Amino acid sequence: ITIAAPNFDVINQVNPKDVFAETCEALELCIPKTRQFKNENALNKVKDDLSFPLIIKPIDNVGGRGIHKVDDFEQLMQLYDESVAYYDTPPLIQDIIEGEDYCLSTLCDNGKIVARMAYKNLHQFPRKSGAGVMRETIDEAPFVETAQKLLGALKWHGIAQIDFRWSGDSNDPAYLIEVNPRFWAGLFHSVESGVDFPWLLYQLTAFG
Repeated sequence: ITIAAPNFDVINQVNPKDVFAETCEALELCIPKTRQFKNENALNKVKDDLSFPLIIKPIDNVGGRGIHKVDDFEQLMQLYDESVAYYDTPPLIQDIIEGEDYCLSTLCDNGKIVARMAYKNLHQFPRKSGAGVMRETIDEAPFVETAQKLLGALKWHGIAQIDFRWSGDSNDPAYLIEVNPRFWAGLFHSVESGVDFPWLLYQLTAFG
């Protein structure tokens, strides 16, 4: 049996989110400043160096679950403890990037992007941090170069959906947020936009 999915060792370089951050930093790609503190004592040591607001997120979850904006250190400590208790792993703490969320959907042939389309979520559920439930097709140009650097370096083969945060200003960089090595919730929208990813993935896997 041939599984139409990226190589497992490659997936492990972008998942979970703490590993993804390390991979992007090693490749010198643009991501929000990301820190992970193993315990409360380590977090307390940098209390005076933190600038709020910040984002706190679990390292391995989907659909915006467990992600919170924090406005001060007291709130950060509370959410840190709750996250560790619930997910049994220290969360990530990231700088906030002004702008909106954008997504680039791709199909790669041994590291080369051979099909792509981009979209932005117009509505989410839950409203503040959930998955998109209404989407709009957009120009993919602001995201392709960064995506190609990442996926090319990993020799990615198969489907990848990449989340970005971007101001919308062509002078500003688009920040990588995460990579999903699977089909995305709005797959039907991508197909309706003219890129039939399931068919293309079948063609790539079955016939090269």
